[in-house]
Amino acid sequence: MEEQITIEQLIEILEDAKQDYDKFYGRNIKAASTRLRKKIQDVSKLTKVMRKQIIDYKKTIKKKGEI
Repeated sequence: MEEQITIEQLIEILEDAKQDYDKFYGRNIKAASTRLRKKIQDVSKLTKVMRKQIIDYKKTIKKKGEI
């Protein structure tokens, strides 16, 4: 089974991406755009995995009144 993706992991990547965002858009540092695109791609991949994990977990939850 794969590792559970957490909101904290996504926030950490996005906070890191913010630095490159500021460098690219604020100071016009072109190299930051490559790092920024990579981090955004990582977030995209992780959110897809997280979405699947949520669906799978939801299937394991019993309805109220079930035993």
